[in-house]
Amino acid sequence: MGTDIPASNQPHGSADQPTRDEFVTGPGIPGGAASPPPITVRGYSILREISRGGQAVILEAIQESTGRKVAIRVLREGALLTAEQRARFEREVQILAALQHPNIVGILDRGTTAEGAPYLAMEYIEGVPLDQFITEYYVRQRGRRPDPEEMLRLFMKVADAVSAAHLRGVVHRDLKPSNVRIDARGDPHILDFGLARTAVQSLTAEGGTPRPVTVTGQFLGSLPWASPEQAEGLPGKIDIRSDVYSLGIILYQMLTDGHFPYDVSGSMRDVLTNIITTEPTPPSRVLEAKDAARKVRRRRFRRRKALDETIEAIVLKALAKKAENRYQSAGDMARDVASYLSGQPTLAAGMAALARAQRARLRNVGAAAGAILAACALTAAVLWHVVPRSPPAAQPQADNLLPNTLSAEEQAAGWRLIFDGKTLTGWHPWPGRSLDDWKVEDGCLVTAGLPKVEQKVWGFLATDEEFGDFELAFQWKVSEGANSGVKYRAREEETPETAPEHQVLDNAGHPNGKEPKTSAASLWGVVGPRADLTRPLGEFNDSRVVCQGTHIEHWLNGRKVVECDTRSELWDMASRTMANKNPGFAASLRGRIVLQNHTPVAWFRSIKVRPLEAAAGVAPAAAAETSVQPGQWIDLLALVDLAQDRIAGAWERKGAALALVSSEGNDRIMVPVVCQGAYELEARFTRASVAALDPGVTRVAVTFPVGAVSLTAAFGETTSGVGYIDGKHGYQQGNPTVVPQGIPETGRPYTALVRVTPEGNRARFDISLDGKPLTSWEGLRSLLSANPYWGVPQPGWFGLGSGKNEVQFHGVRLRVLSGGATLLRPPPAGVQYLTAVTEEGPAPGPPAEATPNTLSNADKAVGWRLLFDGRTTGGWRGYKAAGVPAEWRAVDGTLAHTGPASDIITVDQYDDFELAAECRIEPTVNGGILYRVSEDANKPGETGPEIHLLNNADHAKWLTPEKAAGSCEGLFAPTRETPMPPGQWHEVRIVAKGPSVNHWLCGVKVLEYEIGGAAWNQRVAAGGRQAMPRFGKNPRGHICLHAMAGGIAFRNLKIRPMGAATTAPAPPAKPGEWMDLLPLIDPAKDAMQGAWTRQEAALTGSGKPQSRLALPVMPEGDYQLQVKFQMVSGSQVAVMLPVGATCVHLVLGGGGGTVSGLEDVASQRAGLSEASVTSASPLLKAGQTYALDITVALKGTQAEVVVDLDGVIFLRWQGRQSLLSPGTVWKMPDPKALGLGVFNST
Repeated sequence: MGTDIPASNQPHGSADQPTRDEFVTGPGIPGGAASPPPITVRGYSILREISRGGQAVILEAIQESTGRKVAIRVLREGALLTAEQRARFEREVQILAALQHPNIVGILDRGTTAEGAPYLAMEYIEGVPLDQFITEYYVRQRGRRPDPEEMLRLFMKVADAVSAAHLRGVVHRDLKPSNVRIDARGDPHILDFGLARTAVQSLTAEGGTPRPVTVTGQFLGSLPWASPEQAEGLPGKIDIRSDVYSLGIILYQMLTDGHFPYDVSGSMRDVLTNIITTEPTPPSRVLEAKDAARKVRRRRFRRRKALDETIEAIVLKALAKKAENRYQSAGDMARDVASYLSGQPTLAAGMAALARAQRARLRNVGAAAGAILAACALTAAVLWHVVPRSPPAAQPQADNLLPNTLSAEEQAAGWRLIFDGKTLTGWHPWPGRSLDDWKVEDGCLVTAGLPKVEQKVWGFLATDEEFGDFELAFQWKVSEGANSGVKYRAREEETPETAPEHQVLDNAGHPNGKEPKTSAASLWGVVGPRADLTRPLGEFNDSRVVCQGTHIEHWLNGRKVVECDTRSELWDMASRTMANKNPGFAASLRGRIVLQNHTPVAWFRSIKVRPLEAAAGVAPAAAAETSVQPGQWIDLLALVDLAQDRIAGAWERKGAALALVSSEGNDRIMVPVVCQGAYELEARFTRASVAALDPGVTRVAVTFPVGAVSLTAAFGETTSGVGYIDGKHGYQQGNPTVVPQGIPETGRPYTALVRVTPEGNRARFDISLDGKPLTSWEGLRSLLSANPYWGVPQPGWFGLGSGKNEVQFHGVRLRVLSGGATLLRPPPAGVQYLTAVTEEGPAPGPPAEATPNTLSNADKAVGWRLLFDGRTTGGWRGYKAAGVPAEWRAVDGTLAHTGPASDIITVDQYDDFELAAECRIEPTVNGGILYRVSEDANKPGETGPEIHLLNNADHAKWLTPEKAAGSCEGLFAPTRETPMPPGQWHEVRIVAKGPSVNHWLCGVKVLEYEIGGAAWNQRVAAGGRQAMPRFGKNPRGHICLHAMAGGIAFRNLKIRPMGAATTAPAPPAKPGEWMDLLPLIDPAKDAMQGAWTRQEAALTGSGKPQSRLALPVMPEGDYQLQVKFQMVSGSQVAVMLPVGATCVHLVLGGGGGTVSGLEDVASQRAGLSEASVTSASPLLKAGQTYALDITVALKGTQAEVVVDLDGVIFLRWQGRQSLLSPGTVWKMPDPKALGLGVFNST
């Protein structure tokens, strides 16, 4: 009985076992191709051929640019690929680029071989395929008792990796042991997503019908591991549960030394029939038969460890013929395996026990009633052990809709689902959190439960999309004592705890249910519900959240239970209390929807959202009226409307000033401006008397944004600081910005200057008070959060405030350095609120504590160039000499002088410019920076003026005002004395525009004079310099560093050339109008790289390796661009396209370039991007003229780019704007600028 091994149990390595290639059949899939010639992949050295299949060849190679070993997968059909095969290849690239998991092999590169075949370069995994690993394992176990738990632990890692793909909506469709590679550590890696597909197919151009790549009736995959629905040849039935079936076969083989659950050795028809209809042989029978055979062959026989019936139940559940009877995802299967290994009850064992009870009932008809009762009791016990105290099944919805669906009326009203009931598509874990905290089960998003030790590390799952004004609906239920929640308008720049929350709770079983402000449906910690309307435990509740402007409502089971306005006194008081628990707690007007996993278990389903129109009186940033470009001062006080912008306190206008005439505590007013990049903010204010208030704790506050987070600089009587930094406010110990310096005097005017420079996920701000550095900070933006005491309704806005202190703001102005600023409503009629930068002084360069000798994006955007790279003296030479004097050297990132007096000058010459540098001097040493120096004199000082640099105290006995720090040496005295203590870095600036010159020292303008004016001529004559014929006469010249004997060092030497005249900006184009861009281009100003010239009505660009030119136009919103060009010679033409606040780059191949498409989609180059077109021959031909017609359309967070080449749609891309990035190869100074480029081309 059971001693014969069924035919199904042929091991995977047997000679008669069919391979995948024998079963890859159907239209357009050839087989049996002859061996191709040697393969050449540019940039790679091929070491050997690893394997060859019907679809692809796998090569081991070395990437020449990095020296690392890679695996290259080359499609065998090459240029003869069918449309279906090419589509699968492109889809595999897209899928692998989106999947990042330690047990999924990642993609490194893609391209086309010299023979025209597409290839993928992937991580090389040193190891063996899983089927070989299984064989070797059982060979090693001979004479011992194999332990199935070893295989289960390995399998769990495989299932976890597949689950990661499932949670991203990806179905592998070809899981088998040879597609799992085991490395030297014993960790598995999933390979070959060539047949994978996403759960949601891309839409056609007509928008509506999915485009499956698989044709009905065509079998794709490896037949022995195929699911019944794959064997039936109906792609529409294949989903993540098909992968579960394949995982079941893999686990079956791992437990039985490579055997299959049924016969797969016959004809294709027989194998297909077995897959669809034949029930699997229980693995225990296979092991019993193998033991019996071994006992016959060997006298001394050791029986293997019995296969636990629970393990068998797990395998057989995965191999259920009907998909609805299997595990519903790889994650469910992995969790059941984990439960078994940890000694916990499993779902499979419970179902198996119930099945045994049912079979017993059928075998014993006479005991039917007793068996039925036993089965009922067993069912209850099983369900209790599977999910302790689990709620009963959900009640049907009132409108009788199935969960996670929309009625026709809802669709017509604008509702849309943001959870499909099957995958986590459209959701991601909050930064720093894990997807392991969540699972999709029975159409619900379920909190997976955190170990007790991690209870305080809550899990958060956020929508990919952000929402402004909206109505959110969802259904929820919880287990006994569970605590969860739904947060909204959450910003990833801050922690999720800072966002408002609709509480999800078991009121009776959790302590929070006893307090209204923390009970179910409360606006957590702020407002409690008017009544407890929660349904009995286990039933789904219907909740709604309405957010419109500053107005918030919570609804529970059909009734409004919470209503609050974030500008109300109630919110103000409650938010301060909340801020003590969650620093930075505030109300944004836009953000993500976030589900919280705290105390398990909570179920969410039917999650849908409906956008609402903006609330009256609140103008969202998307509806901006006016944009301000870099280089202009904005008078913020002129834009304040007291009726709309006041938040707290009695504010009045006194002339051009804004005054708080009566303090209520934390008084504040907002300024309706947002700034998208780097900027400088100046606030001039005077404190009033505080005798009648609360001396010692009074503060003046200036709120400023860093990206989407609004920070507050609080200036107190004795201390100042910025909050919140890493959860600490601006006068709390441990905050790195807190300094023991304040504004102690009443009635005295103060000037605060804030300079902000965001850089990717990092940021920096520098604050000075009355021209002297006060405090600064640089670090990750995620450490920053808003201070609720000084909060403004919209993160990213500016604000002014006062704490227990009457104050008058005389002037508040903003200057944009990069990225632009937006006024959220039109400026008052007739108000002049803009001032040109040339009238007000220099555009600031990098702050003093920036990374030395580098340029930030803000610097580059306004034209700064490095004069010293921190490593060499390149670009400098001696005065009237070819080399650099020995006294000057590049040391530790500084351009340093030691020894006797000496000078060096720049190789280049400059006319109008702004120069920035940092200087450090030793005691008693002095030096300077000269400008417009020529070499037709004995020394530099005879031709060019000098800003004198020294510490005044060291030279007090002989120093005259005209030789003090910051002076025009020997001619003009600075307007104020500025100390330069030895050993410290001091910021120096010179602005020279025509005859007008400004000197700045330590952030303060100390001198302004005019060369050739009456005062100049008089002082030149009085100083004896009239004998120097070239002094001050050069309109153009070198920059000179001068040092007397001793030590002086410079760093961060940069210059910003300024044109003598500015070109009037082009008038804005109206929607529907065409704008001719060529007349607006000035090659001398707009060229970023390479040679660009104007020839009649055409623009010519050339250069190696690449040339770039920025067009002086920044389209906002949707636009159409037409470009007519001729490829004279070369390999690539590029067009840089703004897409909302980001950009993408279109490249067209010519000459040696065979890849065309969009670059920097998901950070991929053309050829790796999902929007690439790879051809065996170049797209562009030399001497031929082409016409491009490009359309960019925006819709919320989505975008579409359509490229038409010579009247034919060349490519179309649709996706999230967040997938696009400026990249590095074709990067523009501002991502919102159009641009043109060529690569080794003309």
